[in-house]
Amino acid sequence: MIKVELTGISGRKYIFDLHPIGTPFNEMQGLYIFSYYSEWNGLWHIAYIGQTGDFEDRLYKRLKQHEAFPCIKKEGATHIGLHPTLGLREGVRIQLETDLRKYYCDCPCNEQ
Repeated sequence: MIKVELTGISGRKYIFDLHPIGTPFNEMQGLYIFSYYSEWNGLWHIAYIGQTGDFEDRLYKRLKQHEAFPCIKKEGATHIGLHPTLGLREGVRIQLETDLRKYYCDCPCNEQ
């Protein structure tokens, strides 16, 4: 399994397990990223950062209804990275998502 470490604006570290888009997931809450690998610079690039109360529902069952899905496809994202946040309320997950988005402010598919 591929793992990537991202850092929020706060300095907090987040480890994401990457899976090909279309992988079924467990019903678990957490942060997620849509990403793609660049052969040009050897790095994983982030197209979108989000949070959800259910990876399976949001990123597998209803993936094509995701508001950023057209942009994610256009950007060439191939993988979904998961960072589970067991037991955290939605408000806390949104704070963590914001921490990441403020550091990676160039994610082309995040409109917030």
